[in-house]
Amino acid sequence: MWFFDRSRHFVQNENGAVSTDWIVLTAFCIGVSVAASLITGDSVTDYGKEINASMTSRGIPNYGSAGGNKGLN
Repeated sequence: MWFFDRSRHFVQNENGAVSTDWIVLTAFCIGVSVAASLITGDSVTDYGKEINASMTSRGIPNYGSAGGNKGLN
């Protein structure tokens, strides 16, 4: 009967319940963030390339490290 005593004690004990809730909530938020980034990742990259092409065609300098400029690196 020691198993049932320990099980009852575990169920009735509330120490650590907030920590468990916090861990579950954090894991859920991370999972949703990863899923959202996987779903929208390619379209965001494509949109960034379109913005870069538009800015380049208008003569706006590229200050990123990929542009080869020694601007705001």
